[in-house]
Amino acid sequence: MAGPADSSDNLGLQRQIEELQARVSALENRLSLTSVRPEISAKPADSPFALTIVNRIGALTLALGILFFFKYAADSGWIGPAARVGIGLLTGALLLGASEWIDRRQGRILSQGLAGCGLAALFISLYAAYGYYKLIGAVPAFILILLLCQATVALSLLRKNVAITALGLFGTLLTPQLVELARPQIWSTVEAVYLLLLQGQALFVGTKQSSRPLLSLSAIAIFIAALARIEPHGYLRFFWLAVGLSVVSFAASKMTSVVPEAIRVCAHVIGHCFAVIAGARAIAEWFPTGATASTLASVLLASYGITLLALGLAKATAVNRSLGSVFLGLVVAKLYLYDIWQLNYAARITAFVVLGALLLGASFLYSRTRSRTH
Repeated sequence: MAGPADSSDNLGLQRQIEELQARVSALENRLSLTSVRPEISAKPADSPFALTIVNRIGALTLALGILFFFKYAADSGWIGPAARVGIGLLTGALLLGASEWIDRRQGRILSQGLAGCGLAALFISLYAAYGYYKLIGAVPAFILILLLCQATVALSLLRKNVAITALGLFGTLLTPQLVELARPQIWSTVEAVYLLLLQGQALFVGTKQSSRPLLSLSAIAIFIAALARIEPHGYLRFFWLAVGLSVVSFAASKMTSVVPEAIRVCAHVIGHCFAVIAGARAIAEWFPTGATASTLASVLLASYGITLLALGLAKATAVNRSLGSVFLGLVVAKLYLYDIWQLNYAARITAFVVLGALLLGASFLYSRTRSRTH
């Protein structure tokens, strides 16, 4: 039996254990509070996206303010044409210098806005010197504006800023249209080569900055420029330009060691799109009858889509499967929204029968491949 001394010892030991448990729980509460506080205090109060939007709006507003000042000064007769251009160039240079100074002090968002505004001021001043005030000729204006646009692209690579890259590429695209050079018969060929080189540059800078939107937008802009400036001068130049754009894009998609996967996928899609455009343009030239050309274009798009779908299923590549499905969807949309109303009776029957058979073949191929994989 336990004596009175043993029971008093047990009570004392139990009290000590309870006190230790209370101290441990108090320490745990303190540690949990101190671990949460830094996370709460370190959380940013403002969104970087909102700050960027405000910065871009501020840069655009400042650029518009400079334009309005120039117009007001010109209307009031304060300064002459040469002084206006000089002030514009000086303003652009000062904004670029301020941008560089702020960028070195970690003011990245503000520096990007100032850089974009400064480059826009330089571009506007050079174009005004040529287009409005006739201070320089067409050839010097073309060279100076093109050099400025290329310097903008180089600056964007140093700053790693996609918005400045888009500004430089877009300016390069517009320069031949803004400056009225002497245009001999060979000019459309020269401009086709110009657009091809511009697409190569867009692929290069898009790879450096890993920007798929930049590649997509540049491809769309170049296609629109080709339609407006190359296609009216003959289908062959437009056809070979589309083929060249496709080849350049496919070449970029195969550079596995230097091009990121996301950019290679985007270049792969762009290459196929330009290949389809080249084929459709050739059909439109070889078959001048509208109904026949429309039917064959639908057949081409459907065949291309089924081929991509088959390659995607055979090699288990999601991008080819998705792109093939998109092309087939475009064929169906064209068939039901355009062909059914525009084609004559015979062409309509041919289009529906041929494309229906192709789509059924695609579904059969897809189901067979799915059953083998499962």
